Amino acid sequence: MVVFDMAGTTINEDNLVYKTLRNAINEAGFSFTLVQVLAEGAGKEKKQAIRSVLSEYAGVTDTQLTDTIYNNFIIQLTERMHGKLFSHNLTRPICLRY
Repeated sequence: MVVFDMAGTTINEDNLVYKTLRNAINEAGFSFTLVQVLAEGAGKEKKQAIRSVLSEYAGVTDTQLTDTIYNNFIIQLTERMHGKLFSHNLTRPICLRY
């Protein structure tokens, strides 16, 4: 089986990706809502989503900050996705790339 876009398309993951993205951004000192993150980030490559959220709502264009948030997001998402997959007795994904 090959899955190209599973989050919200193939499986209902209850916005796990965007909730994790919001958490990673907010851990960097912001307080954005899920609605804001979805408005600026939905459908985008996640590093671009971070750039868009920061730029639109905070006027921030710091590339290093974006990279730091993105790296934190990947760590958190990997942990959460693995937990979700294993709790449903699914196999471990070969690659998680957002």
